[in-house]
Amino acid sequence: MVTSRLRVMTSMIDLRKVLFDAGRSTLEFGERKAAEVMEYARSATVGSLTWTADRIDDLVQRQITERLVVGLRSSSDAIRRANIASAAGLSEAVRATTDAFRLALNALDEADEYTRRSVLENVHVGSIVGTSFAGVKLSDIRPAFRLDGKDVSALEMASRYADSGLRRVVVCVPGMLSDETLWTNADGPWSLDRVLEDEGVFLARLRINPGVHISENGAALRTLIESFADSAPLQGRKVDVMTYSLGGLVLRSALDQAKSAGASLGSRLGKAVLISSPDGGSYLEKIGFWVGKGLEDTYLPLLHVLGVIGNQRSDAIRDLSHGVIREEEWMRPAKHLARYTAPRYFGELDDVDAFQVYSVLHPGDEPWKAWIGDGIVEKPSLTLLSGVYRAKPEPERRVHEIHGKSHFQVIHAEDTCQALASIFQSGAPSRRA
Repeated sequence: MVTSRLRVMTSMIDLRKVLFDAGRSTLEFGERKAAEVMEYARSATVGSLTWTADRIDDLVQRQITERLVVGLRSSSDAIRRANIASAAGLSEAVRATTDAFRLALNALDEADEYTRRSVLENVHVGSIVGTSFAGVKLSDIRPAFRLDGKDVSALEMASRYADSGLRRVVVCVPGMLSDETLWTNADGPWSLDRVLEDEGVFLARLRINPGVHISENGAALRTLIESFADSAPLQGRKVDVMTYSLGGLVLRSALDQAKSAGASLGSRLGKAVLISSPDGGSYLEKIGFWVGKGLEDTYLPLLHVLGVIGNQRSDAIRDLSHGVIREEEWMRPAKHLARYTAPRYFGELDDVDAFQVYSVLHPGDEPWKAWIGDGIVEKPSLTLLSGVYRAKPEPERRVHEIHGKSHFQVIHAEDTCQALASIFQSGAPSRRA
């Protein structure tokens, strides 16, 4: 009942599109009609003045008195000059009117694009509620490489890398509530992109859809990496990958899907660095699920409504509860309790030169303070796969624990930047110009 009311209240119509389309149609109709009226006035005026001048010429031809002939000829010439001036002026008026309407249409298109980016491409809205809320479309974000705030093809990104003269390339996968701007910290003393570029690293930034299932983003990421690695500028060379938060689960899902299909995405990768990956899920989402379910199951109308609204979370958040990276896991939502003991790792990182970076707010021995992890992801989740990383060669270099930084501070922390610079500074010949 409540869900039905929510759907009726919010409607299933994309109101933004309706309003902007109506405005655009109105302006286009006004432009056509105004131009038609102006052109009619111009034609009528020119025709009238031409007819008057011609009639005067007829009188002149009848050769009445010389004085009258001179006067009529002068009037005829004056009218013809006025006709030329009027035609030119009215033609300019037609052009000015058309230009004014065209400027209005361009302004409307710019407003439409701004609204689309502010609403339908808002990563915060998409992260929380997903692609729609109660049937209303709220997000239109597609996984893609990004340059200058726009989606670009894998080939365009590869060409930009080839032109940069930098020695290695890292595909950057952001997490929830973030996009390709994540890697830049313009106001801080440390910025991960500046540090890595100083090490000769080109950041091939991309954006995921932060509201859909992790496995959906994983499939898209696999395609993007394969297209990027196979593009002519890269000539099939391996590419590095760096992920943050949910992006780590997306990469693991891409690797797992390739492995299940008998392919090897890992063979296309050089180094892979997973930063603050919630491999065991997030305690905040676990709590959120049970609070929402508890409210939804009550008989008090207000609390029931709050529970329904609370459970309108994005698919990505639902997956984040337990770090779900496989499609078949979220296809069984009724078995939520089983997820607490379900397998989390499927061997997808075994053949990857992978590294782990994460932060803890309280590195001491006090159990509860240590358990809280980085404030968003509990430490048992952050360290769930640490043994997988340490099982690889040079185990002392595989796991980097940053102290005193929250989940949102870790990216541009000094220790993180230095750890990433150390990981990426070796293993590839210089390509600097």
